[in-house]
Amino acid sequence: MATLVKVTVFILLFAVFIIWLMKLIVSRELNYLYYIIICLALVAAINAPWFIYKQQNFQAAFSINLYETNKQNIVTSQGWAYIGRFNWQAFSVYPFWYSYPHSFWTILIADTFSDYYNLFDNFQRLDTLPDNQKIIVGNGRLATLAKYHTMLWTNRLGLLMIVIWVSGLCGLIISRLWQKKIDWYELLILLAIAGGLAALLYNNLRLPYLERGVLKAQFIFYAFPLLSLLPNQWW
Repeated sequence: MATLVKVTVFILLFAVFIIWLMKLIVSRELNYLYYIIICLALVAAINAPWFIYKQQNFQAAFSINLYETNKQNIVTSQGWAYIGRFNWQAFSVYPFWYSYPHSFWTILIADTFSDYYNLFDNFQRLDTLPDNQKIIVGNGRLATLAKYHTMLWTNRLGLLMIVIWVSGLCGLIISRLWQKKIDWYELLILLAIAGGLAALLYNNLRLPYLERGVLKAQFIFYAFPLLSLLPNQWW
């Protein structure tokens, strides 16, 4: 039923399917094949009316973004230009978003741990402040100098957390490969992290409008909370 509410659930579903498929290969127990078939049949049956409706009204039964018309090819997408960049200024001198699409990774990190888009302020209150207590940031929004300096340190702490998590995740993967051991629960979380990141990258490459593409992370990107679990366990 969750697939009717959130498309992201398919990512977790596919992760489970991969686990079952691997268990089927390792154990040769047909029960796992039955699980996959039953789940696929149930999900298809539950979602069939919605797929039919989308095909009849939008001619796009399996499209995620029904109302977007300016989609780009993943291979030739303009999004590659900013996905390959990292904007260090967000952690050194300028912690806010500005209008030019500069860095997918910077925005993802800075907006997860901080307020990179400068959205969460009372603008009416800020507008009443004296001119020497407020600034206009690059995207045209108001902020205070106190928030400016606080966000610099928040972004730095967020970057540090990501470094700790990624290094811990790499350590865990290397240790499991060295031990030649499969922990199915760890593997499920790894697949969920990879699927969430792949979905977010796909969304940005198909619709290369960075301010919208990464904002979507606030609603679908669950990988950072998951990313904290395995590295913390390894550390």
